[in-house]
Amino acid sequence: MDQIIEEIRRYRDEYTKSHNYDLIEIYRDLKEKQEKSSKKIVSFSSKPARFFIKRENKLSSQVL
Repeated sequence: MDQIIEEIRRYRDEYTKSHNYDLIEIYRDLKEKQEKSSKKIVSFSSKPARFFIKRENKLSSQVL
């Protein structure tokens, strides 16, 4: 396996283990780090979801 992938998986496991694999605790930790960071946070506006319907051998797109 790729050495970089192994390192990422090892770090990920150590990080989640340090938070007892608790997703809420991990979320709070990441949120706290984000708030302390001086980096600009970018959010993108959400777009309506699209789904495709097959009609008479043609696909048509519709917005939900």
